[in-house]
Amino acid sequence: MADLDIPDLQRPAFFEGQRLTADDLAQAQAFSRELRWLHNRSLHGWGIAFGYAVTGARGARTVTVRPGYGLDCAGRDLVLEEERVLEVPAVAGGAGGGPATYHLTVSYAPDEELAPQEREGMCGTRGAVRLIDVPLLRWQDPLTSDPEGALRPGLDVILATATVQACKLEADLSLADRRDIAPAAPYMAAGSTTPGATPWRPWPDATAPLGLVTHVATGAAGFGSTPRYQARLAGERVLASGRGVLDGYVHLGATSASGFDLRVILPPSFEQDRFETDTGAELNPIAALGAGLPATVRDELRWHVVWMGVEA
Repeated sequence: MADLDIPDLQRPAFFEGQRLTADDLAQAQAFSRELRWLHNRSLHGWGIAFGYAVTGARGARTVTVRPGYGLDCAGRDLVLEEERVLEVPAVAGGAGGGPATYHLTVSYAPDEELAPQEREGMCGTRGAVRLIDVPLLRWQDPLTSDPEGALRPGLDVILATATVQACKLEADLSLADRRDIAPAAPYMAAGSTTPGATPWRPWPDATAPLGLVTHVATGAAGFGSTPRYQARLAGERVLASGRGVLDGYVHLGATSASGFDLRVILPPSFEQDRFETDTGAELNPIAALGAGLPATVRDELRWHVVWMGVEA
């Protein structure tokens, strides 16, 4: 389980008369924090949830970061409560005389880097009673060879990218590398083929057909991956002049982001008493399952497909 980075959670328990130490109380906080971080990285992903607007126009020597909330890839909360102003990196330019590129990032600050609020204790002791959780905002050079300042994807969340020349922005800040936490709501789309114009053909082939098949194109919905499709066969079932009833079992195949095949399996009426319908007409009479079947369901019964796709 170590590969899944699941923490060793130990939930503190208490009993009447127990002497509580600082370690007991710290462990209670650590349990809740580790569980929240596991929940965050497992269910929400990482990036900017809201806020963290960054402004900086061409020629500016400072940029402004507005308050916001985000998560890093470890599930840790990145909370900025107050607006911050940062100076543009004081560099003349990049290698070769062109502008230098920097990422403005936000990162989780470890406890040892936070400003503590301290208090006097008993017997001459003194220690921190509050840690002010403030994320680390900094400029990072993506080309640096210094491991201390190297960009850690997912741990250092990019807010904006700047090109710097002569200690000022050479262009407006770019948000192209910024990552937002996408909403979890699925994408849904629906449609139908055209009644009287849906192209049916024998399936699996014309020599020994078990039914009919048509291809349903869904490319206009813009699915990015293969969705979960649901579909039904719409149209009439009763043939003209009392020749019988056509109906069968629907099956979806060859699914992709751009469409699917809908097959209608038509069991022939070998046993009249087994396939008898409410109208008394024969279900799928053999005489109707001939070469003219595709034209019959298209023109006379106007069979078409009503569908819906859900992409997670």
